[in-house]
Amino acid sequence: MPFAFGYEEQDLFVEEGTDRVPNDGQFHLLLEGRVIESHPTSKRALASLQRVRFALMSGGTATVDPRARAMRDEISQSFLSESSREKHAKVTRKGGKGR
Repeated sequence: MPFAFGYEEQDLFVEEGTDRVPNDGQFHLLLEGRVIESHPTSKRALASLQRVRFALMSGGTATVDPRARAMRDEISQSFLSESSREKHAKVTRKGGKGR
């Protein structure tokens, strides 16, 4: 069953199993229709949703102002980069289960 929760005013959603996200069992965080993070559980995805929402609200709301648009793009890029770094750290980490 598809899962979708979010905030229309910020165009920020967590989705799993919908037409807008890959069908990989992950919970995807979307900002303005673009996947910026993916999480294995809904709990992690919803926590990330709140963190991003807070960052967006403290930095301005959705508007056609070019400065606000640039800020939103910068925030989404920083979260996308953070997610990539986290993935890299998990892959290169020594020890853990099964090692």
